[in-house]
Amino acid sequence: MGIVFLILGGWSIPGAWGQDSTPARPTGFPLPQVQFTRSGIVAAWGGNTEGQTKPPPGLTKVVQVAAGGLHTVAVKRNGVVLAWGGNEHGQADVPPGLDRVVQVSAGSSHTVALKSDGTVVAWGDNSDGQTSVPEGLTDVVQIAAGGDQTVALKSDGTVVVWGKGGESTNLPSDLRGVVQIATGGDQVLALKVDGSVVGWNSRGPLEIPSDWKNVVQVASGGDFTVALKGDGTVAVNGPNLKNEANVPQGLTDVVQVSAGDGHVVALKADGTVVAWGWNNFGQASVLELRGVMQVAAGGIHSVGIIPDPQVKDSGGEEGANPVATQNAVDNTLPVDTLIPSL
Repeated sequence: MGIVFLILGGWSIPGAWGQDSTPARPTGFPLPQVQFTRSGIVAAWGGNTEGQTKPPPGLTKVVQVAAGGLHTVAVKRNGVVLAWGGNEHGQADVPPGLDRVVQVSAGSSHTVALKSDGTVVAWGDNSDGQTSVPEGLTDVVQIAAGGDQTVALKSDGTVVVWGKGGESTNLPSDLRGVVQIATGGDQVLALKVDGSVVGWNSRGPLEIPSDWKNVVQVASGGDFTVALKGDGTVAVNGPNLKNEANVPQGLTDVVQVSAGDGHVVALKADGTVVAWGWNNFGQASVLELRGVMQVAAGGIHSVGIIPDPQVKDSGGEEGANPVATQNAVDNTLPVDTLIPSL
């Protein structure tokens, strides 16, 4: 929900379209460069009430995934977008002809895409104006979709918000130097170049824990927030109603985090995945996944990109042992890792 991953200010995923191309991203921010240089296939687990954990047959060459309330979205290497799952508000109806996309984000019932020219396209539920992209919005380097709002980070480090929750009236007037954004529920987080975090929601500023320093990525769940620190540890701030704040003891070497409605998914440097929190649909029950390249947490499901066993340059290894995902879809996973450490 409002899922964010490491194609953020200062970070990039090479090859979002074309074999060797790299989407333009800010370069002036001294944050770790975590790059995913290979595409893969989608693995998913957890609730499948709307088909959100069943990717289209034959889907390959995926460079990014996003998980929404009950839908899932993927970007292929060629910049084409596919979506599946819940579609009550048209959130899975990708606009015809949409291409050259470098990032997608999935909200509760809407979807947002960032194109290579820095423009934004949105579709799905617009009951609160969350898909009404501000006229003339350009130079965007990252997008994030939340409950009923959408957030965009521009190349100059400023933030634009539209929709209901986290409305722009509460956006700090002096907010500058932002390198990454996240949104979920009605709250918005902004990570600044100095590793500090600023947050707000429809009621005003969020209280950020004093020990949230040297942060390199933030994520926002339904009513809680997550910080990945430069030392590879994870901190969670929230009411802990669904055990989302119970970070597994000794968890380190994390390179990416994603927050769902009530659970957290963390990707480690060795390509394995750890999850915790709300698990009523098995969304936090990660089976033996290896070589994972990116993760995303949705309302009641989780997804990740894994190496394609049929493509050697994706990290696939023919003959590797099949490993079942939570929804019993078999995937062949190699033992090698594709994820660099921070």
